[in-house]
Amino acid sequence: MKTDGQIQVTLSDELLEDLRAQARELNVPLKWLVAGLVCDTLDPIEPPNRQDSRRSARHVA
Repeated sequence: MKTDGQIQVTLSDELLEDLRAQARELNVPLKWLVAGLVCDTLDPIEPPNRQDSRRSARHVA
């Protein structure tokens, strides 16, 4: 599957204004806060092999 690495996000006016205020207060780009929301919202789907290797690594360590 080919992906372009972009995600479009629709925010309410109220949420956008809150995020803008936080971005100014924290002195970080607004897109970083939006990206954080997206990352916190999405559940990653991991291939079964990757989960198994993580479990093995925890047991070995």
